[in-house]
Amino acid sequence: MTQKTERRHQVRLSLYGELPVRFLDAEHLNEIFVTPVDITPQGLGLLVSPAPQPGESMIMQFLDESHPQILLRCCHSQAHQTGFVIPGMEALRRCGFVVVLKEAEDINLVQIFSGNDSVFIGE
Repeated sequence: MTQKTERRHQVRLSLYGELPVRFLDAEHLNEIFVTPVDITPQGLGLLVSPAPQPGESMIMQFLDESHPQILLRCCHSQAHQTGFVIPGMEALRRCGFVVVLKEAEDINLVQIFSGNDSVFIGE
C-alpha cells in the first residue's frame, strides 16, 4: 500500500463570500472565474474555470487597488466533482495556488482578506 504524501505546509481555513479581487490568466490576461474554498497565509484553494495546469500562474488584482497585484502559481489541479455533475459547473476544477514573490513571507492572505466585510474566514 502506498502512503499519500501530505503537501500542506500550513493549516487551511474555510473561505466564503465575494473576494474583492479579480483573477487574470498571467499569460493572456483573460479573466478567470473562481469560487473560494479555503485560505492559508500563503495560498488559496479555489474552484476555477478555466483551470490552469500545475506550474501555471495567475494574477490577483484588488478591485480597490488597496494592495499591489499578487502573482499566484497553481500547485495542483484536480476534478472537483465526483459522482453527479452540477449543470453549468462541469469545467470547474479544485486548484491550489501559492503566492509567488521574493517577498512572499511578507504577504499574509488571511490578514488581507479578514479585514473585508464581504469575506468570511472560518475554521
